[in-house]
Amino acid sequence: MHLAPRPSTLIDRWWPNGYGSQTLYDLEVQFYDLRSQITSTATKRIGFRTVELVQEPVQGSVGLSYYFRVNDLPIFMKGSNWIPADAFQERVTPQRLTVLLQSAQLAHMNMFRVWGGGIYEQERFYELADELGIAIWQDMMFGCALYPVDQGFLGSVQSEISYQIDRLKSHPSVLTWSGNNENEAALAEDWYQTKASFEQYADDYRTLYIGTVMPIVQKQDATRPFVSSSPTNGVESQTENWIAKDPQSPLYGDVHHYDYFADGWDWQTYPTPRFASEYGFQSWPSFETIQQVSSPSDWSIFSAFSSQRQHHDDGNIQQLMMVARHMNLPTNQNDTVNYANILYVSQINQAVAIKTETEHYRRLRDNLLNGQGHCMGALYWQLNDIWQAPTWASIEYGEKWKMLHYYAIKFNSPLLVSPFEDSAGVLRVMTVSDSTVDMTSLLLNVSVYKWNSMTPTNVISVPFDQPALNSTTLLTRPTAQLLNGLQREEAFIVATVTNDGEYLVSDNWVLLSSFQEAIGIEKATVEVTSVIALHDRLFLIDLSTDHIAPFVWVEAIGVRGYFSYNGFMMVTPTTSMFFTQWDDAVEVTADELRASLRVTSLTDIYEEPSDRTMHHHHPHKSLESILLQKGRKPMKDTTLNSL
Repeated sequence: MHLAPRPSTLIDRWWPNGYGSQTLYDLEVQFYDLRSQITSTATKRIGFRTVELVQEPVQGSVGLSYYFRVNDLPIFMKGSNWIPADAFQERVTPQRLTVLLQSAQLAHMNMFRVWGGGIYEQERFYELADELGIAIWQDMMFGCALYPVDQGFLGSVQSEISYQIDRLKSHPSVLTWSGNNENEAALAEDWYQTKASFEQYADDYRTLYIGTVMPIVQKQDATRPFVSSSPTNGVESQTENWIAKDPQSPLYGDVHHYDYFADGWDWQTYPTPRFASEYGFQSWPSFETIQQVSSPSDWSIFSAFSSQRQHHDDGNIQQLMMVARHMNLPTNQNDTVNYANILYVSQINQAVAIKTETEHYRRLRDNLLNGQGHCMGALYWQLNDIWQAPTWASIEYGEKWKMLHYYAIKFNSPLLVSPFEDSAGVLRVMTVSDSTVDMTSLLLNVSVYKWNSMTPTNVISVPFDQPALNSTTLLTRPTAQLLNGLQREEAFIVATVTNDGEYLVSDNWVLLSSFQEAIGIEKATVEVTSVIALHDRLFLIDLSTDHIAPFVWVEAIGVRGYFSYNGFMMVTPTTSMFFTQWDDAVEVTADELRASLRVTSLTDIYEEPSDRTMHHHHPHKSLESILLQKGRKPMKDTTLNSL
């Protein structure tokens, strides 16, 4: 049946989150049997929108663009990859799905990539995506593997694809179909030692995805684009008989990027792609979450439990190495406290690294670097978790937000202020807008802080107007000039954008040294000074500090909900935040919430005075001693894929 509204009918279009409303219509179909006079009725909720995957020449660059145009508007896709929410699907209740997808919406996400190594999700998942404006990049369920092409298997595939396309194509949130996860790259890069028989495996690949999957998708749903794989070079892969020599080319299609040995806090280590559909770093979940499935004897990063829970080769060591680039490992003499602090710093590393990478991709929406860029998508790996373990997720099993998810609220902000330093020591401050309207009367403040003072030593103010759907450079200044005689190790930089000089629209910061080298950091005492219930499930929390406090982390132990922000640099004597309980949570009073609150900052995790601990201990020496004690050798640089 083809549904065509009359030309005079006014249709409200469905939009991805942040670009308009998610208008849905009830479609009812009745079947009436004249003989038996039996009536059968079916109802679906549908939405109206158009979608194109645009692959066209890019001015000033070799290659082709790769972006989604929805309702004739180019959309920068901000989001994450979705994996199964539980190994036992009967435990994935509508309430759990609601919390997970609402969490994504609150972090300004507008797309999920449903990973091809998981499952076709239940109906409620897609209904929530429709309602919340989360566009779906739907992989077919083939991932990181070679598959047979005998007639029995292909017949099963035909039935599977036909059923799923018919089941899901009525959802306006579903924007594109993808044939598989990483299987083009696996062949091109010889992941499975297929080079000796490449043509045989290449023919099998084309038989399955191009000869079997693609015709069914295109026959049953001509309204959406189909891509053969992810990553892929798109139409360029097609010209190379569907398996490109370099499916990870930044000049075409999408890329998956993982490098656990480069400095993840340095934006210059990242590619400049057209679309980043997978990238990520691991962290551990909170102690509150891991405690539920462990015992005190497990509470060491080198325990058998920690090794068993880690399903990425050398993942725990990699996390420690990444942390040690920027700060010393915790030194508390209490083993349990020290273990909890290691989990905390692992989340700092993950949050800052993915913040750095995502901001880099967002800055590229209108820009080229060395002929590469015009990036129009950033989907990190991954949103959710399937168990309590060290993974790439930003939300723990049990729906508690990691520090990364709080950072996602800011780096996905409709207006992002993004300060960064280039290789010449020049500070650049850019703003990136996904808003469809121009913004006026904005003020950028760039402030230099010494670590030992909450009064900035230098402030530069730039009034500006922000064009819609645009990235703009507002300030370019040598960092040394901004420091005005200060050593880099003494200071860091904060950038804020306010509306009419009052309402905070966006804020961000730039570190100028590692914390081991930082001079002047003092032990901060961060305290909760009040908790007020504003109305059901919403609370106002006031905090105070006596010194600048890096990475202030507030937890509500045993209370389901989320803070308005977290993991932040506290540069003022007081600050306020909101806490919201989820609808399915047991309601608490202000006193009960206050009793549950725990506050940690970076200066809390060292037993010595923080300025000595951070400044005088060489990070890699202490890490290497730990590795040697455990019979491990420090690893040489190498690049690993995620799976």
